[in-house]
Amino acid sequence: KAEFDATFSEFNDVPLAAASLGQVHRAKLRDTGEPVAIKVQRARLRYIYDRDLALMHKIAAAVDKFGGKGGNVGGVEQSWSEIFNDA
Repeated sequence: KAEFDATFSEFNDVPLAAASLGQVHRAKLRDTGEPVAIKVQRARLRYIYDRDLALMHKIAAAVDKFGGKGGNVGGVEQSWSEIFNDA
């Protein structure tokens, strides 16, 4: 908090924009008075992504297990789990 207060003289709590990863807020630098945009990451974002990725991995494994011959595209065997892991 002290470092934040030393850096910014103003910070608007109302976001200019919001997205899945975070929010953008107006602020003013204390040293120069220059207006800036601050991107604030949403709380617990890492936990949310880790949970979502684990779920997508389970879905890919289920598609591989129950997909039957649907995994064979153009004569090439496809594994959704392998595609997911490569990405």
